[in-house]
Amino acid sequence: MLKTLIKKAFVYLIILFILALVFAGFFIWRELGKGPSKAALASFSRYEYFKNGAFTNSENAEEKAGFKDLYSMFLYYFSTDSAPSSPLPFNHLLKSDFDITPADFGLYWLGHGSILTEIDGARVLVDPVFGSASPLPFVLRRLVPAPITAKNLPKIDILLITHDHYDHLERSTIETAFVRHYIVPLGLKDTLIGWGVDENKITELGWWESSEIMGLKITATPALHSSGRSWFSKNQSLWNSYALTSKDKKIFFGGDGAYGSYFASIGREFQGFDIACLSISGSPSSLSLAPSSALRAAKDLGAKALLPVHWGTFNADLKPWSADIEELYSIKGEQNVLTPLLGQRFDEKSPTKPWWRVVR
Repeated sequence: MLKTLIKKAFVYLIILFILALVFAGFFIWRELGKGPSKAALASFSRYEYFKNGAFTNSENAEEKAGFKDLYSMFLYYFSTDSAPSSPLPFNHLLKSDFDITPADFGLYWLGHGSILTEIDGARVLVDPVFGSASPLPFVLRRLVPAPITAKNLPKIDILLITHDHYDHLERSTIETAFVRHYIVPLGLKDTLIGWGVDENKITELGWWESSEIMGLKITATPALHSSGRSWFSKNQSLWNSYALTSKDKKIFFGGDGAYGSYFASIGREFQGFDIACLSISGSPSSLSLAPSSALRAAKDLGAKALLPVHWGTFNADLKPWSADIEELYSIKGEQNVLTPLLGQRFDEKSPTKPWWRVVR
């Protein structure tokens, strides 16, 4: 009798395990997205940074995953030890908070790399992610809710995607937001089409290629990073940073990328920026900027103000949640560093303060 019960329990466990795999596989399959077609990949061969069927960095760089990186990745998905014990403050936004006609200039940091900009009567949204930074929505804890949902977004004139990693490209937002035009790196067009976006609304850009929309010029600039929503799609699409220029404003969106000489090249080309939005929570092994290298990049770019991003949203590191912004703030010197609350409207002259210091 006991042996029979054990056998049945074992069978039930196997069935539950299979069902869990099917359930997880369904979520992952939906989030992967369609990669570039063979014809698209063949067309990329005209770019000097597309080699042997994949995109490459313009400077020497290699992602190295040591034990510490693998442990950090485990914590990224499962741990809450570095999270604050009390809720983080944020400014909740609704569609009614936005005027029908966008303002001449103003920004909203929406968490991690997500930024909404109003500039010369247009709205530009960068890397919107309002849920999880994982294909499985239940494995990553946000430190703070998104200040807005995709359904509450105002009409977006231009949506910029820097690269296809899950913390910068979210399927549900692409499927939900009302967007007039998308600008994406080479290789991402087919992914968006697979999620229901009209291909006539999508412009793919390689490095130093530009598009002009509503009087704004968007130039795709280099980054030192990688791409891929699975191992099989690694570096099948490009990774961009962007320079957004209007008649009297210039903004740089760094996306995610390690430090390199390309920052100085971009700074010289555009003769400085009003605001540079740069990651601060990375390391050389993850091809991302750390606080000190973000300051160096801001100087190279000629940025009047630095908006640090990639912090305070996901529980994504071995360090305490505010360690990177505190380090940046302590070494910023004369650099103007903007630290708005999530969802708070600001510009390059807005007074901000170290609000994280009062959070426990």
